Amino acid sequence: MLIPVVDSLNHVPTTPVLWNCSNESGFTFSVCGNVAAGHEIFNNYGPKSNEELLLGYGFCTEDTLPFDFLLLKLAFPAHMRSLLESIDLAENIQEEEANSDKIFVVFRLELNKTLDEKLVALFGAMARPDNYNNQTGLKAMRITGLITLKQALTQKLSKLTAAIATHQNLNELNADKRAYRYKSALIYRESQQAILEASINNCDALAQETLASVPRVQQIDLKMVLQNKDGYFSAISDSIKTGFGMKKVKEFQQYGLAEEILSLVLAHERIKGETSRYFDTPLFGQATGVPEVNADIRESYESFYEGYVKQLLDTGADVSEEIYSVFGANQSKWTIDGIVEAGQFIETFGFMNEKGNWVVLM
Repeated sequence: MLIPVVDSLNHVPTTPVLWNCSNESGFTFSVCGNVAAGHEIFNNYGPKSNEELLLGYGFCTEDTLPFDFLLLKLAFPAHMRSLLESIDLAENIQEEEANSDKIFVVFRLELNKTLDEKLVALFGAMARPDNYNNQTGLKAMRITGLITLKQALTQKLSKLTAAIATHQNLNELNADKRAYRYKSALIYRESQQAILEASINNCDALAQETLASVPRVQQIDLKMVLQNKDGYFSAISDSIKTGFGMKKVKEFQQYGLAEEILSLVLAHERIKGETSRYFDTPLFGQATGVPEVNADIRESYESFYEGYVKQLLDTGADVSEEIYSVFGANQSKWTIDGIVEAGQFIETFGFMNEKGNWVVLM
């Protein structure tokens, strides 16, 4: 409802006010505190965000920043409804019109609150559907989801800051001379930017927290293998460097071979059997025969076996003692299924970090 005179009072969210209405006195508005003579009397519209104030009242205020939020609207094809429902988002699903082929879910991001776990779970499930469906490698799925979510939020932030940059003339004006509407829009944009930046940092923090829950000795990545600081990977590391003619992680990453090289490392650990320090990990609990390998994964690692591994197996001791000690001497144990299984393990229990390096959680 509209209340003459009272509706003209400006909003300050920290102002304690009392509204009352009775048959005797009619409507009364009271400020519950001292107001100095000649000073403005403020109203309190409630804990509204700047988005609500801008759309509903036409202004923004820096006093409202603690109540600000950003609405993240995600669109999906209708056939993904079952996935959203499985993440307990049934009540959040929206449709712009009946029988539409698109559905929406809206999440609320706030400055001083951690990310909604349902949002994290959703991005994880979208990024790693096999992990989600089989409920395996959940930590790797979560980290991958957080990395993907961070990329989406970063893209949204880039669009927002690019829009601000187009109004260069605004920066040329003295603050007192800027139109009030511009000032309100700028407050709104800066608030949205702050929320996005905080959410991006939150993605990093949650990913690090998840990674830290796996002891470092139960993590393998290409850098660890090639640097071989504790000497454990000496044989496989030397044979890989010699066989591929490369020594640095960046070289393997440049050729897109990081996860394939790790498949050699994990296959070698399996060949070592009980002498492997990872014998008590899921690497040795995986079923043999590769019954549920993703078709694309199988094709990729079979191609790697045919194109690279066979050449390593054919290297004699007289050509390269390093390669022969790992591959030639155990030639019968290096099977195409062994490489494919190791690849499937990497894709299930591993993730690619933002530096392009695969990390496998054992």
